Amino acid sequence: MENQKRRVPSFVFLLFVGVLTILFFVLPKEAYSSAEKRVLEKTPVFSWSSLTDGSLGSSIERYLSDHFPGRKFFVGLNAYYELYTGRGGNSGIYQGKDGYLISTPVAYSEETVASNVSRFRQFAENTGLPAKFLLVPSTGSILEEKLPAVHEPYHDDEIFQTAQENLGSISLIDLRPAFLENRDTLPLYYRTDHHLTTEGAYLMYTEFCKAAGIAPVTEYEKEIVPGFYGTTYSRSGLWFNAPDDIELWSNQNGPYQVTISDAGVDPVVQDSLFFREHLEEDDKYPVFLDGNHGLVKIENQSAPKGSLLIVKDSFAHCMTTFLAQHYREIYLVDMRYYRQPLSSLVAENNIEELLFLYGVDNLATDTNTAWIQ
Repeated sequence: MENQKRRVPSFVFLLFVGVLTILFFVLPKEAYSSAEKRVLEKTPVFSWSSLTDGSLGSSIERYLSDHFPGRKFFVGLNAYYELYTGRGGNSGIYQGKDGYLISTPVAYSEETVASNVSRFRQFAENTGLPAKFLLVPSTGSILEEKLPAVHEPYHDDEIFQTAQENLGSISLIDLRPAFLENRDTLPLYYRTDHHLTTEGAYLMYTEFCKAAGIAPVTEYEKEIVPGFYGTTYSRSGLWFNAPDDIELWSNQNGPYQVTISDAGVDPVVQDSLFFREHLEEDDKYPVFLDGNHGLVKIENQSAPKGSLLIVKDSFAHCMTTFLAQHYREIYLVDMRYYRQPLSSLVAENNIEELLFLYGVDNLATDTNTAWIQ
């Protein structure tokens, strides 16, 4: 009888493993994880070359990990275990106060920042066009009071200083004073995403307008959509955090035409700045200009100003819905996906102004600015 009792834990463990194994082979395999916002590993394909170079083993390991039964549960279990054992931030995300999920600081390389900004400066000098630079501070640097007691230091001040030293004649619009002044009264950043909220993007827009001598538009119809789970949520595994609301601000200063061009596919044309099909998804941020693309052109023939080229990351998407009220043509280029000479784009479309718009994290790590020429 005593021996039977000692065998119970082993039996339960073997039963657990057996059930999971059966479920692994029986359950359908998903191609995409909506919680983690990434494509899952496909079924490994055997070849002698993949066997000998070790890639087959790595592919099998990723496949087993991605399609393990109850993966979301175990990812969350591990995330909360690390959080409550004092190892929060291991996933690259801090669990902050008031439900904020905040990206940990990126590794700061003065050389990388200086190199990226110098390429902006060289391109602006070669075109001879007036240029401005909007650098978006990180959530952690602005909302310090939301961070956990133990956290790594943020390098925003060093990044801003290095950028300023290498911009030449490009005008840096420093958002930090306005953001620090309004951080206690406005929700500038999402709680589950690294981007600015629509209010934060509007504040950035008004700071740009000050620098450009433009009167900002102040009257909008505001639509609030609940249930937004952003990228910091999906990376954290902390599934019990509440979602954000996302706001769409619109007015009658159109009409607009948006043309999206990506290499190898036909252009997509739409008469709206908002791609509403994304409001049905957990990650609703692509509602602004349909997310990341190589080249996006926005036309508004009723606008008073001419043409603007924005070299940018995704922080530009929401803010550009405000800028489109003022420019007849806006060209947004994401160097991660665009491989054509920017100088040709400028010449062929009679570009009149340049704007470089990046978040500090991307400026400190991006290697795609080498394509700017």
